[in-house]
Amino acid sequence: MTVRIPLETLRAFAREALHRSGLGEQDAATAAEVVVYADEHGFTTHGSNALAGIYSPRLLDGRINPAAQPRTVHESASSAVLDGDGGLGLVTTSSPPTSRSPRPGRPASPWSPSATAATSGARATTRTAPPRPA
Repeated sequence: MTVRIPLETLRAFAREALHRSGLGEQDAATAAEVVVYADEHGFTTHGSNALAGIYSPRLLDGRINPAAQPRTVHESASSAVLDGDGGLGLVTTSSPPTSRSPRPGRPASPWSPSATAATSGARATTRTAPPRPA
């Protein structure tokens, strides 16, 4: 039997479950967005089925760091290696590390996650080129 749950109900449930598992409110909201997106688009490996089996238990027992502070380890002209600090990949790959600042004389570049290891908090990223003028 298929049970349909409104996306906003699922989002609220996921946010609350992740927050009660130790994530801060903003990180729980970010991770809940990814969970709902995954379910909505058929990516079952990162959807709501992972809440009870992976994310919550690992947050509660310390295998995932709920207060991770991702940082840039190495940067080249076309890529960067980031340390996710053992955080939940759904959160650590959602935005660039807070310590990142543009190099003098160079504009800031947007970051785009290209690989995720949700349980280790590791990630690899590449810079995306800004759109070309028409």
